[in-house]
Amino acid sequence: MRDNETLLVNGGTTVLSAVAALGSHRGLTIVTNNLRVPGMVPVQALRDLFVLGGGCRTSALVTIGPIRFPDTAGVSADTALIAVGGVSASGLSVSSIPEAQMIQEMMDSASRVVVLADSAKFERRALARICPLSRIDVLVSERPPGDELARALERAEVSLAGPYLPEDG
Repeated sequence: MRDNETLLVNGGTTVLSAVAALGSHRGLTIVTNNLRVPGMVPVQALRDLFVLGGGCRTSALVTIGPIRFPDTAGVSADTALIAVGGVSASGLSVSSIPEAQMIQEMMDSASRVVVLADSAKFERRALARICPLSRIDVLVSERPPGDELARALERAEVSLAGPYLPEDG
């Protein structure tokens, strides 16, 4: 992330660590459906914060609805920070069809897509497919993926990031 970016942040607990770590940034505009984000993002990092409306999944503390505001054509963002339920060679997935649709809209509204997934999500396929791996730019995790998924990510030209160094440097 860079200062003065607009970020789309989806639901889930995985994104909360990333949001909490934004304290060194300034001038960020965050648009989210995650009802926990307003309490987690460092205030000094913010220019503006918008919470998307729609139905509320209280078990997950997220809203599900269209990625737009009244009287606008939509949202435009620099980066989408996306947490998912599964990352496999066939693509990204989550357990909810409406959530998958909302994530697709977030991705379509962003110039760059950064997927945050702990390694437990690797080689996992949930109910609703979001997109192929080629739709994402960066995958962030605490560990590198296994060989099969790593090859699929390389073919899709997805960059890997995390607290490890990729084998090729």
